[in-house]
Amino acid sequence: MRKTPRATVSFEGRTLEVDATLLGPEEKAAIWPKLLSVWPNYDLYTERSGRDLRVLRLEPVEEATP
Repeated sequence: MRKTPRATVSFEGRTLEVDATLLGPEEKAAIWPKLLSVWPNYDLYTERSGRDLRVLRLEPVEEATP
């Protein structure tokens, strides 16, 4: 995603193009509690693995209007 940040994702029956942005430490710290509310095991995983997980923001690509 760093090299090619454009992707196609499917979620809840919708498919769209998105651009990915790696969050910096402050942005990641701000969003981390919300991520844990959805996936509580992330804290346990980071603790056991010793890894610092990367968090990406996916933003829909604006389609040009003719």
